[in-house]
Amino acid sequence: MQARLIPVWIILVVVAAWLAQPRQTTIEHGDAQHRDARFDTSPVLSPAEAMSSFDIEPGFSIELFASEPMIEDPVAMAFDEDGRLWVVEMQSYMPDIAGNDELVPTSRIMVLEDLDRDGHADVSTPFLEGLVLPRAILPCYGGLLYIEPPNLVFAKDTDGDGRADTQETILTGFDGHANPEHAGNALRYGIDNWIHLSQFNIDIRFDGTKAEIRRVPRVGQWGLTLDEEGRLYYTPNSDTLRGDYVPNHYASRNPNQGGIRGLYDRVGRDRQTWASRPNTGVNRGYRPGTLREDGYLANVTAACGPALYTGSAWPSEFYQNAFVCEATGNLVKRMVRSEENGLPYWKNAYTGDEFLTSTDERFRPVDAMVAPDGSLFICDMYRGIIQHKTYLTEYLAGEIRSRNLEQPIGLGRIYRITHDETDHTPSFAAMSKMSDSELVQALAAADQFTRLAAQRLLVERQATGAADEIRLLLQMSDRPLARVHALWTLDGLQEASTDDVLVALADQDARVQSAACRVAESHDPHAVLESLIAAANVTERLVRFQATLSLGALQTEAAREALTVIAQTNASDSFIRSAVISGLQDHEVEVLRALLADGAWPKNAADRAMFAELVDASLRSKHSSQLLAVAVQQTSTNPARAEIIFARLGAMQRLGSSNPRRLTIAAEPAGWAMFLASGSGRLADAARQSDAHLVWPGRPAPEAIALTTDERVQIARGKSLFVYCQGCHGADGMGSGSQYPPLVGSPRVLGPPEDLARVLIHGFEGPLVRDGVRYNEAMPPSPFGDDRDLAAIMTYVRNAWGNEAGSVSPETVAKVRRDHASQRRPWRAEDFDE
Repeated sequence: MQARLIPVWIILVVVAAWLAQPRQTTIEHGDAQHRDARFDTSPVLSPAEAMSSFDIEPGFSIELFASEPMIEDPVAMAFDEDGRLWVVEMQSYMPDIAGNDELVPTSRIMVLEDLDRDGHADVSTPFLEGLVLPRAILPCYGGLLYIEPPNLVFAKDTDGDGRADTQETILTGFDGHANPEHAGNALRYGIDNWIHLSQFNIDIRFDGTKAEIRRVPRVGQWGLTLDEEGRLYYTPNSDTLRGDYVPNHYASRNPNQGGIRGLYDRVGRDRQTWASRPNTGVNRGYRPGTLREDGYLANVTAACGPALYTGSAWPSEFYQNAFVCEATGNLVKRMVRSEENGLPYWKNAYTGDEFLTSTDERFRPVDAMVAPDGSLFICDMYRGIIQHKTYLTEYLAGEIRSRNLEQPIGLGRIYRITHDETDHTPSFAAMSKMSDSELVQALAAADQFTRLAAQRLLVERQATGAADEIRLLLQMSDRPLARVHALWTLDGLQEASTDDVLVALADQDARVQSAACRVAESHDPHAVLESLIAAANVTERLVRFQATLSLGALQTEAAREALTVIAQTNASDSFIRSAVISGLQDHEVEVLRALLADGAWPKNAADRAMFAELVDASLRSKHSSQLLAVAVQQTSTNPARAEIIFARLGAMQRLGSSNPRRLTIAAEPAGWAMFLASGSGRLADAARQSDAHLVWPGRPAPEAIALTTDERVQIARGKSLFVYCQGCHGADGMGSGSQYPPLVGSPRVLGPPEDLARVLIHGFEGPLVRDGVRYNEAMPPSPFGDDRDLAAIMTYVRNAWGNEAGSVSPETVAKVRRDHASQRRPWRAEDFDE
């Protein structure tokens, strides 16, 4: 076959196009030749100059809404019902590379108003001044809830001058002074009338004077957003988006379970970034894979401040798109919603491009918010240093110094983004002046801001006189989301009747059904049981998931019978398995016996998974001795079942490890002693191995590690210092989903103390695989330079939450520090003998 020649003109066109592209030199960190000369410096740009640095998706326009001196160092935003923009300033955050004087009271909360509706702020009023590192705001009840560590405070302007006159502490216990990156933030009013946070372990229900709380997992990092149904989504730095498919307060409902599936799932499928300038000033730019060869950020490392577009001003293809800030990449991502296997997820809208990028290194987008008029607001902290000193590496410190990024501070910009097909003139109503009837009609608005603000205002007013009108909306509106908000408004007013709930459970829309399942939990369990069972058998996966969770909330024998049937028929869905167990606290063995009454169960891999998960929860319950009695019975009738129980028992006791765990049960299991004495074979051997680590009342405990008085003092000291670690690893040592690994049962924690000391002194980088879960976050070196402090933390984590591994001396830490003084990078899994 004769080769075909390519015409010369085609070659010339291709070469010309290649030469026309801006070239980027390869960046090899530490060498002098690596920089693109255009970015050798990062000068401070005026707001007008900064505008020229942007590249935004075609079809959109960006304009400056406000800048310094009107605002300084803005970190978070919130709109009130009248369209005013409230802004948190964190002026004392990292004033220099050492983080000196961070706790000086210089921060403010500002209120910005666009009086002439031209898209630019005209007035900036300091509502509060003299604050220390405030973190979050929520306008409500004619005032403002805000977090200034350690307090959640409600402030109000009583004389109409725009400044707070009264302040009342509502709750305390909020961190954020020592480690601003890992502390509670993002107060968001939810569709369920609870206030939700990122990086904190409670939800809050506030009535204008006092607060009720419920426990939730501590997840996320900076920022929080809601979809149209009120589901929560977070941005934990190295992931674009994580979300809860169901409300996360279910996670702690059954303490025997250790959490449910479907929470804090990685719903952002893409992490790649496409900046318009090199991003060598990223904290771990030395780490392979952080930057591309050209020095541009490869994947998100500072994702934050997300906003799901639930407005109505932009074309429909942007509805429920996720807009994610990336502060170190100087960009804002756009991600498009899709669905797979009944679950939503988001993927990059583009390949090789982003929604908004800047060539200005000081452009630091940290928060995004959909405005009442449907535009998108971006909060730009505008500064050189964005990384807190707790995690700031020597590498990044060098980058900061090389481009004089320490100063200035006290700048900040807020931008407004509009779509070219819509009217750029802000248009929205002052909702605080609406009548109750007008607010009821606003529950049917096309945009979420209006619907949710109307719902909140009706609940704040306790507008029970509007209940019949709201109920009519629930029954007659042709807009499903109007029916959803009507139901939650009735619930917030304590006016939702059981008939209202049954009407909503029979709705043909999955969003209404899911809401109705949750509201049904506070109603007569006998009246709602059959409707919840029906909802647990619909086609939509997330409705079935929610209905199963709601059945567990009824806490009746009939509800447990229904859960038993679901366990038999829906075991192939891991979400449903966890939902079943969530509602069975201390009834796990009872349900397991009911399942075992079917002689053929478990019939397949899904049933065996259900069996194993029920066993694990039973072992943590007060009826664990009854479970072991069941195991003894099954050794003769169905050895395969007994083998599953003994295998799960051995796993919980960490048999085969260097630090087996003692398990305390309520009583000696029936038939246990006889089986140990007379049994033979593999099952009897497994029981004997476990028996060596079982404790019950009246039985002498195996010899425990004895702690001296000094060691107990050391543990108390370590517990107080662990507050710096719990932002990632949790106060309970259980970590955070697939983001941060648990310390409970950790081989690194329980192994040689020298290994743990190496990690604390120099840090650790992923990937790390434990119990089938892959973690790929980076742990910074400990901020404590005193060997006594490190030894105290190590001793605490090695003896907390059921860990038993003895104490660590300061001398051990000092020796590790000397032996590895030349170590210049964090340790990795391959550096240790696993």
